[in-house]
Amino acid sequence: MNLDGAGPKSALVVGSDGALYGTAYTGGDTLGSIFSIDLQGNFTVLHVFAPTTSTQADGASPTNALVLGQDGALYGTTSTGGANGLGCVFKITNSGAFSIIHSFARSDGQLPGQLVVDSTTGALIGTTFNGGSDVTQSFGTGYTGNGVIFRIVP
Repeated sequence: MNLDGAGPKSALVVGSDGALYGTAYTGGDTLGSIFSIDLQGNFTVLHVFAPTTSTQADGASPTNALVLGQDGALYGTTSTGGANGLGCVFKITNSGAFSIIHSFARSDGQLPGQLVVDSTTGALIGTTFNGGSDVTQSFGTGYTGNGVIFRIVP
């Protein structure tokens, strides 16, 4: 069992407290995790994406770096999971308080990528690989559409 995660696929980000934060894509009994490492090298798992339901309601398989929001919280995406199994945007605080901000529903996107923070408004901006209103393409995997650009105000 590797409950702290495995397979980190993205860069670390410095949090408002000076610690480093990152995500792991997978791990033994998990579908990824969010972790921190302080400047003394202490490693802490803040959240585990656990396979508790068929859609992994809290998300699964984070593949992109976290971003630091204007409110000091960290934001990220999962490539799958969420309420519809199509990925989600989440928020996590330095203390590990986790919440879903948005679950994608195919018509508004699917398989979200990296977020950026608008420095003027604090909005989260990102893209999805699939989904959206153009559903003329089908790749035989259930993924349809050409993707979207989205904006979320936390």
